[in-house]
Amino acid sequence: MGRRASGRDGAVEPEIVERGQLLLVGRFAHAGYADIGPLWEAFSAEEPQVPAAVPGAAYELHEYPPGYRCGDRFWLHIGLEVTHLEPLPPPMAAKLLPPQRYAVFTHRLADGGFEGANQPIADWFATAAYEPAADYDLQVYDERFHGPDDPGSLVAFWVPVRPKAT
Repeated sequence: MGRRASGRDGAVEPEIVERGQLLLVGRFAHAGYADIGPLWEAFSAEEPQVPAAVPGAAYELHEYPPGYRCGDRFWLHIGLEVTHLEPLPPPMAAKLLPPQRYAVFTHRLADGGFEGANQPIADWFATAAYEPAADYDLQVYDERFHGPDDPGSLVAFWVPVRPKAT
């Protein structure tokens, strides 16, 4: 997973990782930010039914449409990684993400809640040798996440990257 580390100028430095394909199974919706909590609640009741689940983390995938601006609706997928696809109980759906290089930012909720991660990530991209490589990002919730109301909770933000064109 990523780590939250300061660079020479105090900026957050992500870990750059290569990840093979990621097969997620869970709930899928065209959503806004207000819809995230209710979708998590619905999925939490169904989570034990996910076949072939990989233990250790849950995922929140945000897929942004062309021309997306903050506040617009986006595609939201909340679920678990699975080793292979089996028949799914309704209303679950599967999503396959290709192998990818990610910048992994680890964010403590005490540092501005979930939204507090946005500016440090944007600041890093402004000077990094990388640029976003896809129209999605992931939030990864592992054993370091103790709930949205715990300021000590950590969330890993995985952003697909590629080297900046020169």
